[in-house]
Amino acid sequence: LDMVAEFDGKLQAADVPLIFRPFHENNGSWFWWGASSCTPSEYKNIFRYTVEYLRDVKGLHNMLYAYSPGGPLVDEADYLSRYPGDAFIDVIGFDMYHRDPAKEDMWMEGFAQTMQVVADFAKKRDKVAAVTECGMLYGNSALVVKGNTRLDWWNEAMARIAPQDMAYFLTWSNFDDTNFDQPYMVEKKRGQELINGFIDFYNKPESVFMKDSADFTKASVTAAAAKEGYGYLLAPNSYSRVLENLPLSAKLGGKADDVKFVITDRQGRKLAEAAAQVNKGTAKAEFAKDVINGLGALVANVEVLVNGEVSDSVPVLLNMTAPAANPLLVDDFDGYYGDNGLLGGTYNANTGSGCTVAPQLSQEKNGGDSGLAFRYSINKGGYAGIVKSLKKADWSGCDALQLWVKPDGKGQKLIIQLNSNGEDFEVDLSKLAATTEAQVITLPFADFKGKNGGTFDASAVNHFGIYCNTIGSETVDSVMYFDSIKAVKQ
Repeated sequence: LDMVAEFDGKLQAADVPLIFRPFHENNGSWFWWGASSCTPSEYKNIFRYTVEYLRDVKGLHNMLYAYSPGGPLVDEADYLSRYPGDAFIDVIGFDMYHRDPAKEDMWMEGFAQTMQVVADFAKKRDKVAAVTECGMLYGNSALVVKGNTRLDWWNEAMARIAPQDMAYFLTWSNFDDTNFDQPYMVEKKRGQELINGFIDFYNKPESVFMKDSADFTKASVTAAAAKEGYGYLLAPNSYSRVLENLPLSAKLGGKADDVKFVITDRQGRKLAEAAAQVNKGTAKAEFAKDVINGLGALVANVEVLVNGEVSDSVPVLLNMTAPAANPLLVDDFDGYYGDNGLLGGTYNANTGSGCTVAPQLSQEKNGGDSGLAFRYSINKGGYAGIVKSLKKADWSGCDALQLWVKPDGKGQKLIIQLNSNGEDFEVDLSKLAATTEAQVITLPFADFKGKNGGTFDASAVNHFGIYCNTIGSETVDSVMYFDSIKAVKQ
């Protein structure tokens, strides 16, 4: 951040504004700040810390801060899950790529739906909405020199963007003629195969390029006053287990006169309240052991109220002991106390455009209290998956993954995924997905094929995933069941 501040200080001195978009695509699993690597409150707090450090400590005021999870987005709740708060965000955006575009896939429809979610949220919060990163991907590349399947993609995208209140539309860079995101001129009178559609896009009245842009330095802007006070929880962390007393801490900003902490149940009913002691911008309090024990075993919310309004909230597990640690167990779905919110906080969803997946606890199981219901909806060219972080589990004493599965007979492409040292390794169970008999299956590590041709390292397993990809052109809405997922020695 000091390097960022040094660079931005030069821009501020030159009266140059910029949009800063840290920690993007946070609902994915590919960055260290992603959903499989940190809790919602940990993510929110690193974003908040970043803004407060650059703005308040370094005195930088020429930056607008953008929040941009990965799309597609289903609804506002989906968008809010890791949102740092109105006091820290100026631009409301999303990143969404059209991966391996097919001529009749449903990506554009999902793109429009996600823009609507973002535009509605931005309007409600008085923020600027934007498409913060977008484009086409073919395999591990951006565009390809030849064989692009949607030659009029730019105009298709414009038809969806123009009716929305998006401030800008950002595509990535052209690094060279093999890694590029916009078509380019090959020679003076000949362009790459997408160039004609891009020229049409350029000439449309709806598109604005640099030469058409107004001089922002001459714009007269009246901004509403910032919210007077806010607070966010430093402790407890999301899904902390609370068995005795509960220390509380919140960082305050602005004019925060009246601060209190509240425990509510998942229906929003207040269970306990504590007044805060405020000192140098930090509010503290504590719920005593007898108060916590008197609430029984439940998933609850801890809230900090500033000036009478809920400013931040995190879920906690009251009076719920942790199951015995087993580094070889991926999941037996018995430690969620019947709470689907806790399950959803453990698994990160990853879906294609217009597709959905909802992990839920189920009585379809292989023993114990619960199993997993993998409820999915996929369309042509679509996919839906869930991922659980394993934080470099050491399975070096094992040679296979074992799980109980009850397939749905739909015959879609069912993928079991393990990530080792940053590379995804997969087994295709499509033949099994065409059946309906519940069974325990054992998958040797040797059967997992690396996407980059690497070798699976059982001593460093980062995550486990279940994916279902469409085979055919029909939309499939169904459910499969899983349980007792673990590493074994055959």
